[in-house]
Amino acid sequence: MFFYTKSSSYGPPPQLVLTLSPAPAPSLTIDAATLDASFGSINVPVNFTSNGASISSLAFSLDYDAACLSIDDTDGDSDGIPDAVSGFPGGYVPIVTHNGGASTLEIGIADHLEPLDALPAELSIATIVFDVVSNCPATNISFSTDPATSFGNTDGDPVSGTTTAGALTLTYNSPPTDISLFADAGLTVSFAGVDENFAGPTIAYFDTTDADSGDLHTYTLVAGTGDTDNAVFTISGNELEAPAFDFETKTSYAIRVQTDDGNGGVFEKQFLITVNNVNEAPTAIGPVDMYVDENQPSGTVINLLITDDPDFDDSHTYSITGGNTTALALNGDTLETAASLNFEEQASYIITVRTTDSGGLFYEADLTITVNDLNDAPVAVDDLIDPLTLVAVGPTTLDVLANDTDEDAGALLYIESVSSANAAIIDLVDVDDGIQYTPPAGNGTESFTYVATDSLLSSNPATVDITYVADDLRGDCNGNGGVDAGDFSAIALEYFDTDSSTNWYEIYQQGYLGSPIGCDANASQNGADPINAPTLSVDVSDIICTVFVFFGNDACTTGSVLAANAASPARLSVASVNAAAGDTVQLPISLTTNGNAIAAAGFTIEYDVATLTFDATDADGDGIPDAMAMDLPAGVQAWVQAEESAIQVAVAGLSLPLPTLGDGELATVTFGVTSSGGTISLRDASVGNASGASVSVVTHDGAVGEVSTDFFLPLVVR
Repeated sequence: MFFYTKSSSYGPPPQLVLTLSPAPAPSLTIDAATLDASFGSINVPVNFTSNGASISSLAFSLDYDAACLSIDDTDGDSDGIPDAVSGFPGGYVPIVTHNGGASTLEIGIADHLEPLDALPAELSIATIVFDVVSNCPATNISFSTDPATSFGNTDGDPVSGTTTAGALTLTYNSPPTDISLFADAGLTVSFAGVDENFAGPTIAYFDTTDADSGDLHTYTLVAGTGDTDNAVFTISGNELEAPAFDFETKTSYAIRVQTDDGNGGVFEKQFLITVNNVNEAPTAIGPVDMYVDENQPSGTVINLLITDDPDFDDSHTYSITGGNTTALALNGDTLETAASLNFEEQASYIITVRTTDSGGLFYEADLTITVNDLNDAPVAVDDLIDPLTLVAVGPTTLDVLANDTDEDAGALLYIESVSSANAAIIDLVDVDDGIQYTPPAGNGTESFTYVATDSLLSSNPATVDITYVADDLRGDCNGNGGVDAGDFSAIALEYFDTDSSTNWYEIYQQGYLGSPIGCDANASQNGADPINAPTLSVDVSDIICTVFVFFGNDACTTGSVLAANAASPARLSVASVNAAAGDTVQLPISLTTNGNAIAAAGFTIEYDVATLTFDATDADGDGIPDAMAMDLPAGVQAWVQAEESAIQVAVAGLSLPLPTLGDGELATVTFGVTSSGGTISLRDASVGNASGASVSVVTHDGAVGEVSTDFFLPLVVR
């Protein structure tokens, strides 16, 4: 081979310079290297460099140390070449001969098709897999000189070349010896279990103990002893991942893990992953809906409270934090009533209850307590019948249920029993049951009890107090069954008797025992009582009315108890006189009718017995003391009864047509004077008109004493 150089076209004539160079020499090389023999074999490539030669064939022989290396002659694909030799360039036919006994390997390749193709400038001609027989630290694979390496070019000519084989250093892997679990990614805190409910997903970190500090390790879950719970876990890198655990469900998990150093070294270990019990808040409280019967006493147990808590052995305390705290109460873990609950007042209650565990965690919930509606017993109320409103005269209907109650809305009440033989249960048309009271004979009061029912439950006994009087005729004051002359006197006696009560229905109790209805002939029954109206039911007007009844006219027994012109009252007055001790005085009692047709009058003359005396002697036996002179029209009867300090007087006509009293003196009363300064008063005054009705009356009192000369009242002597 030669080269030439041409000088510049300027200057001296050109000169031709020839340079001769050697022909290019191809080469085969086994590079010196450090190879990992941990897996029991090494891969040794044979590299080709053309160095510019057009090489289409080559052959070489390798010598190796049989004490260190061997070649597996297995030919799995039956192509005549051991599987341990591979990597030939395409388009070239390889020939491989292995002599294990001589520890030689002969390889040749060639292009058998024209035109011959040159090998690429650089490539790996072949790769040989040598099995490492022993842990030799180093070995040499050399190119043999017999036969020597040869090259052929594309012209079919031999070409000289070179070979180079470097020393091979063999290294061996140390397998892992332990696996550790840490709680942190920095691998500083040993893993001591995972808290329950920890969301993760990473719960721990693996680390491998390996003499080869540079090894990178992978971790996998493997089958074997202790792999019971492998399926629960996953491994990502060196992170152990798992779902959140529940201590109360399972307290530990067994897994088996393998670490692989990537160099054939593996190590397996069993781990027991413990779940740490963590206090968890309660999750529910119940029962949410509870029931209790109404009307039970305070302290009635409603229900035992139960808490749902992941910590099944935890203890709990309860408190009411909202709702009705006066009707309901807690006694430990028991809900009780704090009062007697009434369905009709409130049918249900909602309270907020807190359950707190031993660690202070709590849960609250609204609980509903429904009050069961039970049939309530009726409540009977006493009937104290006011006799001013109702007095039983003959059979009387009493609606005693009117004021009774039953909380059960719409419940019908009935009378279950009555204690009096005089009372009978009857069915009232517009309301429920009533009592028909038939009083006994005579006058009086009675108390009896009854019990109501709603047909299921009975009420408390209730008391009925009622006043009754005999159903006598109006005017039959003596109660003998008819109206006769005896009743005229009977009314006068009743009028002046000493009853402490002014109630008409009680006149029979003291003094003269007259009939309440019979003596009150004109049915005034204490009257309407306007100003100046009489307050007594029996007065002289009843005498007049009785006279009418006696003669067959009972109109006065149902009419008004006051005269129509009662606005102009009559007047009764007693005179005042001038007298000294030892004198005898005659005092006139005068009537002023003010236009009323007065047919009867009655009054009591009260005098001071310390200053006056009255002689009640009736020498002529006419019923009137001799010390009293009456000035009455014909047909008018007088009744006089003298007592110490009082003289009772009644006058009334006893024949028809009734005579009437005119204005003027009715009577003159003679008194003895023991000392001056005495008073004379008119009390219990009443007047009645010719119709038998009461007429309002006013009175004027008198006196006996030192009278000034400016005042003169004539004395009337009869």
